Formats: sequence, C-alpha cells, structure tokens
Amino acid sequence: MCGRYTANTEDEVIEIRKILAGLTLRLASADDGDIEAVRQSGILGKEVFPSQNAPVISKQGRFLLSKWGFEKWDDKGIIINARCETADKSRFFLPYAKNSRCLIPANSYFEWKKRPGISPEKYRIGNGRVLFMAGFLKPANAKSDLDRFVILTKPADEKISLIHDRMPVLVKTDLIEPWLDGSITIDELTQLSFDDLQYETAS
Repeated sequence: MCGRYTANTEDEVIEIRKILAGLTLRLASADDGDIEAVRQSGILGKEVFPSQNAPVISKQGRFLLSKWGFEKWDDKGIIINARCETADKSRFFLPYAKNSRCLIPANSYFEWKKRPGISPEKYRIGNGRVLFMAGFLKPANAKSDLDRFVILTKPADEKISLIHDRMPVLVKTDLIEPWLDGSITIDELTQLSFDDLQYETAS
C-alpha cells in the first residue's frame, strides 16, 4: 500500500512543468492559477497524509489541488489506494480506470516494516528524482468541493519487498502520455520495475 508520501518542493514543481512541456499531449497548459493554488496550499515539500489536499496532474493536463481518498460507498471513511489486480474489474473503480486517470507527483513515499515484537519501522523510498505515481481522479460532487484521488498499488518489486509487500505503481517519464490517455493497460504498466529505487529509515 501507500499510506504517506512527500509532496514535491517548489523547485521540483518547476522541473515537473519542464517535463510536461516536452510532451505532446498539451500537458504544459497547466493554468498559472492552478499552480498558485498548489503553492498557497502549504503542502509543497511536506509529508502528505490521507484526506489531505495535494497536487495531481489530471488527464486534461491540469496541475490541480485534490483530496487524497475516495469516499466509501457507505460514506464511512475513505479509500486511499486501488489494487492493480482488481482496479479495472471493480465496479467501484471501473468508471475511472480508463477515462479518469491521473498522476500524483512525489519526492518520495513511505512504507512501514513490521516485525513481531518490534514497533513498525518507517522507511523513505525514492530515487532522488521526481516520482510519478499512477492514480485515478474522481470529479468534485455534492459531497466534495474538490476532485479526489487514489493511488494505484501493486506487489512490491523484489528490492522493496523486504520492507512491505505492496508499493505504488510508478510511471516512467516516457509512459506519462500512454498512462493518461489510456493507451497502456494497468497490467502492462505494472510489469515495469524501477531498478534505481533506494530506501532509508525515516523519522
């Protein structure tokens, strides 16, 4: 699973815009008002918790502030992750699996290693560059004045599995467009691994 991550710094947001500007999907059209709302949120460079607002990149190319977590069907709590194995089969996520994809940019993400008789140990995982986590975006509605997002997860790559058995689905730069426009399937995306991920204990 992915239960916390670090939002990008302002310098990394500039880097993200440069990456998007090199694509052909018109993703560089992010409105300056959207960017300013992200800056004013105070989340940049901070650890993001479920139900908090954080920036995402929508299918339409907007860099916007959204709330982490879909409301549950019974309105009791939120769901923050979607499992890749069932996301495009579940009636809950199916409406978003192809037509409402998004990217959640991050500096790093956190997992907790659990061992019998020992308090869970927190680890920071990243590669020193901007991470793009695959996700789904649910439009704002009567219950929420902000769009909401979930992070897609998969079985952990071997290098990370000693910490936790799940990890976010990460999207390489050259697959940003195929992910957002729906031309790559979830199964195809989850087959790819990131060999350069590193981890360290975190406070």
